Amino acid sequence: MKSSTTATSLTLSLIVIASLVAGCNSTYEMKVDAINNPKTVAESDSYVIVPSDPDTDTTDLRYQETVEWIKTALSGKGMYEAVDPMEADMMIEVDFGMKAPRQEAKIIDRPSSVGLGTGGLNRGVGLSGGSRITEISTYETKVVTQTVVEKYLELTAKENMIGQAGDAPPQQIWNVRVVNDDKGDNLREYMPILIASATDYIGEDTVTSMDIELKSDDEVVKFVKRGIINAPPPEIAAPESTPAK
Repeated sequence: MKSSTTATSLTLSLIVIASLVAGCNSTYEMKVDAINNPKTVAESDSYVIVPSDPDTDTTDLRYQETVEWIKTALSGKGMYEAVDPMEADMMIEVDFGMKAPRQEAKIIDRPSSVGLGTGGLNRGVGLSGGSRITEISTYETKVVTQTVVEKYLELTAKENMIGQAGDAPPQQIWNVRVVNDDKGDNLREYMPILIASATDYIGEDTVTSMDIELKSDDEVVKFVKRGIINAPPPEIAAPESTPAK
């Protein structure tokens, strides 16, 4: 009896540990949409970062932390912050945030088991009172309503017009927007994932919106979190992506 209790406790412990490990390595689904101006993107390496909303408090610690992560991502594309803002090739406007929760209908397939009694060759065979009990796994489609929260990041690079006179609007060089829609509402948790998702598409043209998945321990996420000073940019493989449906 003691041996059985010990084995049960060990099994439960392993299940708990596996759950904790899985929780620490969450998968995030992102949509990325990027566009560029091929005539100017190749000539633009140095930048100055500004908030897209002029009323943004740039002394806010959360804003400063996000900007540092963005600078790290930009360094992975060979871009660098200009010492003199007036000499920068481009001005990068930063916009990020989280919208109010909303209800969204979603179609899901849920597995279910159907018992077939004794006999048969279906999988899921067990023993009960000496008889073979069989069941098969099926899927049922359901429409469920979920609460989702949109988290987003948008980087827009424009011709640097700081200190220049004239009314002509600055020419856009490139733009990348990343959006996540799930139940998570901790923006600080999602920011390095949003930025990491944008990294390989900065200055690029995706032609259409792309669906990508990142895990919290992916190299590109670790790179963004480390910062420019702490480590040089590694060789980072682009995350797997598919055109958004």
